[in-house]
Amino acid sequence: MIWLLPLLLGCPKAPLPQPAAVCPTAEGELLPCAPGAFDGADAAHPLPWGSAAQGTLWYGRLLCPGGADPSVIRVESRARVTESPYPLSELGAGALGEGPVDLWRVECPGLGERDWYTDMYHCGPSCVPDGLLLLPAPALDAWVASREAADRGAWQAARDHAAHAAAIYPDAERIQYWLGFSSAEAGDLPGGMEAFARAVALDPADPDNLYQLALTQRLSGLHGLSRETVERAMAALPPGHPGRARILCLAAVTRRDQGDTEAADLLAHAACEEGFTPCCTVPAPAEE
Repeated sequence: MIWLLPLLLGCPKAPLPQPAAVCPTAEGELLPCAPGAFDGADAAHPLPWGSAAQGTLWYGRLLCPGGADPSVIRVESRARVTESPYPLSELGAGALGEGPVDLWRVECPGLGERDWYTDMYHCGPSCVPDGLLLLPAPALDAWVASREAADRGAWQAARDHAAHAAAIYPDAERIQYWLGFSSAEAGDLPGGMEAFARAVALDPADPDNLYQLALTQRLSGLHGLSRETVERAMAALPPGHPGRARILCLAAVTRRDQGDTEAADLLAHAACEEGFTPCCTVPAPAEE
């Protein structure tokens, strides 16, 4: 289901900023970058995010410009090269040499990779460079509540929480994807198709969005449209994508729906060879 505008940082390095009194929190919102704020462009100017610099960065709330999910990878920790002008965070007490800085690689679809340095041991201005956004905390809370309901098997409640999250912030890929999934599981296939189509619009290059849309279209009896969508998913597959085998299998099923049994068998065999066992038997022919 996981990504940057050309260096429009808006956080120039200039005179050192005044210390911030409060660390960023999971419920906090972003403020505009002030002149002199550290922008994360190098190890000497890490983003002073405190505990928001852990895990998936900003408590999983980062969004690409336009609402797609970023790929966020922690690359390594490096020794601090400058003293921080900011006060220690709750993680900084007793940190040797005020602690290291972390290098992260953030990628947005169509915009390339960007490396950021962050500092979890100090708290400063909570700005995010490169035009990235934060999912509003209430929308994230509703999304989490939806996932928790799904874990209990309460799919209607999951769908309702996801719809609430989408009402708060409709332009987030992860919310529309999950609204589509929970809607389909709750038996609302039209609602599922609508949400998956929105997820595709937010990130057209994500093959998982296309796969789920194609699957829901086929379950709705739209076989021709499903085949077109799964073909788009196959065209969007990057090398080594973990969902490749299931996409090949769905492509086999949609080819069989259209009577192209030879191509269907080849695709099913390829999916089986790549470990997707549901495609290791010949699918039933499409109903007349």
